[in-house]
Amino acid sequence: MAEGLPGEASTDPAAAAGPKLFFVKAGQGSAERRLRMPLRGARGGGRRRVARQGLRHDLPVVPRWPAPALALLGVGACGVGGANSEFLSVLVAEISLILSAAILYRARLPRLNAAEVGPVLGGLLAFLGWAALPRLLHQTSLLAPDRFWPAWLGDAGLVAAFVAAAAVGLRRRNAESFAIWLTLFTSLFIAGSLALRLAGPPVGWPFALEDDRLHRFAGSVGNPNAAGVAFAMLSLVALGLSRVLGARWVENSGDGLLLGGLGVMAVALSGMALVAITQSRMALALLVGGLALQQLTRGRGLRGWRGWRWAAMLVVGLCLALAASATLDRFAPVEADSVSRGAIWLHYLALAGRMPLAGYGLGAFAELNAHTLTPESALALWSFGAAHAAPVQLALEAGWPGLLILGIVAGLVGRRVAGLLRGGADPIGQAMVLAVLVALAAGMVDIALNVPGIALLASILSGLSWGRSLRASGWRGGP
Repeated sequence: MAEGLPGEASTDPAAAAGPKLFFVKAGQGSAERRLRMPLRGARGGGRRRVARQGLRHDLPVVPRWPAPALALLGVGACGVGGANSEFLSVLVAEISLILSAAILYRARLPRLNAAEVGPVLGGLLAFLGWAALPRLLHQTSLLAPDRFWPAWLGDAGLVAAFVAAAAVGLRRRNAESFAIWLTLFTSLFIAGSLALRLAGPPVGWPFALEDDRLHRFAGSVGNPNAAGVAFAMLSLVALGLSRVLGARWVENSGDGLLLGGLGVMAVALSGMALVAITQSRMALALLVGGLALQQLTRGRGLRGWRGWRWAAMLVVGLCLALAASATLDRFAPVEADSVSRGAIWLHYLALAGRMPLAGYGLGAFAELNAHTLTPESALALWSFGAAHAAPVQLALEAGWPGLLILGIVAGLVGRRVAGLLRGGADPIGQAMVLAVLVALAAGMVDIALNVPGIALLASILSGLSWGRSLRASGWRGGP
């Protein structure tokens, strides 16, 4: 078969019917060959120039290195006081933006369904635009204009981390790689927290290790309730990874899988013990609920291992109950605490009703709380730095439209990732969704989502889960 460059005459009758292709099928009895051709006069260069000619298809590629980078960012932000200071929150937000930009630049993303991706990304951008509008219009109702842009930058960092994590989740093995690295960094976080507790904080250590009033363990996060939520999230992810490694060891026994599974299980149990000694009622209740759901939705395994599995869960439950004996005592006044917390929320909702559209500005809660104290409310609210309810604080700072936009985005993402909770076919994906639900549920009644480190970890986990669910129905390329 006579072959020539495109545009030249050819003696092949089959080639005369249409234009030449970049990959030309060889004649009978000869090997398939790849012809090199110069694309003279074509705009652009390299792979994009060739792809525009329709001659070669570059498969979507998501790199592997972002998984450990995101894991280190999430655990590190929780370990340095939850990044709950003006300097650390801005620093973590800047690192999130830079890392997310690098991830999106290096990744060649596939074509996804615009009807699924567009509303989520558009809603997040709309929220950032709406939140920035009062400052751009120089409204005089902003109570803390000096804190506005740092708070907005923190929200932008969370949005960027979510988008980058979703891109990372499109690769099939990235979620497992993230869980492995997250467990490794969690073990270092736990070991460092316990070492500081035993040896005592060094001189000048800026993060509180204990509650001043009840001496509850705060794990260098600075707040016992926030620390309990962080350890519960990390323990659930580690437990999901241990389920995967244990299932592989049952099918293909090996010393590496056994040691890896036992090590991951040790990290998960250590995290649960730290949840117990923080004496956080909400974190303990959510952790037990996550453990129960993981146990009830396990995939069908070997019959011989079912009894051992239930026995192991019983032992874990008993150990957790013994470690959390002090926490169980704190459930006694929960009814009275709920009544007082409800009155506090009604007070803040009334303040939100005075500025329903634009709110008082991002980062203005502390200033607003100080300006609205009365003799009746000062005793209960003078020390509040957050509304202890993320939706209420969002309505105060960004107005009801801002809360509505984020609520719609959360509903769209939640509807998409809800399938990961059904059944035990994907333990890691299920564990990530459960960890996000722990942060969200705790943020409804406490300050969990007001801690930048916990909010960042929840954003990364939700982005990975969303990308994992998008990959399940769309692109399936890449190992």
